[in-house]
Amino acid sequence: MLYIQDESEFLITEAQLDTTFLFRDTVYPKIEKVLSTPEGRKQYARIIEAYVNRNTNKLTTIGPVYQIPFTEADKTQYYQLFEFDSPSLIKLIKEARVKLGTSIPPWQSLCQNPIFCVFFYCIRYFTLHKEVDPNGKFLNSSLIIMALAVYPSIFYKYFRRYTVNIGIMQYTIDNLSQRFLIKKSDHLFGVLTTLIQTSWQFHQNNIKQGSDDACAQFAWRVHNDQNSLVKRIANAYNENKRNGLTVTSTQDIFDDNNINVDIENNSNKVDNITNKVVTTILINGVDLKISDFCANAANVSKLELRNYLTLIIKDKNSNDIKKFIESILFVYLYYEKHTYEEINSKLFIAYALATFKKTNSKDENIGRIKGTLDKWGNDTGLYQRFTRLATRVDYTKGIYLYFIMCIQRYG
Repeated sequence: MLYIQDESEFLITEAQLDTTFLFRDTVYPKIEKVLSTPEGRKQYARIIEAYVNRNTNKLTTIGPVYQIPFTEADKTQYYQLFEFDSPSLIKLIKEARVKLGTSIPPWQSLCQNPIFCVFFYCIRYFTLHKEVDPNGKFLNSSLIIMALAVYPSIFYKYFRRYTVNIGIMQYTIDNLSQRFLIKKSDHLFGVLTTLIQTSWQFHQNNIKQGSDDACAQFAWRVHNDQNSLVKRIANAYNENKRNGLTVTSTQDIFDDNNINVDIENNSNKVDNITNKVVTTILINGVDLKISDFCANAANVSKLELRNYLTLIIKDKNSNDIKKFIESILFVYLYYEKHTYEEINSKLFIAYALATFKKTNSKDENIGRIKGTLDKWGNDTGLYQRFTRLATRVDYTKGIYLYFIMCIQRYG
């Protein structure tokens, strides 16, 4: 459920949009020129991927715990790619604002953050051109980077005075009402993604139209949705902090100094690794190098394996992917008694191959691994296409190995 701001905040009306097209006629052509080429799209995606990868640990926390800066250096990469600069964009935005005769908050925000204008028209391009983005990867990436560009100012507004205590934040999220969207997400990244996707769905027709006011209103909608959520979390957090309410996993008190040590429990460790891996997989899409390596290892067609992985690696399958990876990690780290560091060793690959070959196991995690692979085999049409059992096994092995390699790379 989304929340609107309370009466003390500015409430915008999503009314009839102005039909001025200054941005669409000047900004959008530069966006289109780059994104209409495969190399331009790849370079754009690489910039987003690098930013998300650099901040994955902060994005996969339970809630707003860390500031995640979106710096001028980050913005410059997009300006350079599309041949913009901040001063000229600000001048253009001010010109459009004067033309419309308005100084309302959406326009003030756009003047302060001209990068929003760039991202809006990237979102517009992929909204209009599904033929170059049939799986929605580039559209989702554009929405994500827009959300992450908005988030730093929202976090700073409510948490600038102190370092957030993770234990208090955990307690806060755990005890929020079920109506809060963040209760349905596993981490901050998930809730920010859901919020902006909802905004995109609401504004989709206006985004296609691409008017100046549509740009300002969409950016302000994203801002308001994040502000409403974080404000309520901050209010609850501050109340819990005053009352000394927090969560600790395990507390050991030792020696004469009475040092308290919080030991992260096994479940939390697996959750943290899983969230990091799943987030990166969904952002990056299919890694062709890993996919081709796995195809060779399983002795199957590279193109076919890529196609099946593309059908699996979608937001709608995120829960299946998460449980699949969780099961692999639980067995390896806790049932097999390996260390986190050993995930990057040959031991992990050997364990993975041995697990894949198991045909009869009462372990529910291994059952879930096998069951998920079968589900993907049916959902993707793999099992319908190949009736020969050995061929099915080879492709399933390729899919399985792909996720094993992703755990090694992204975990």
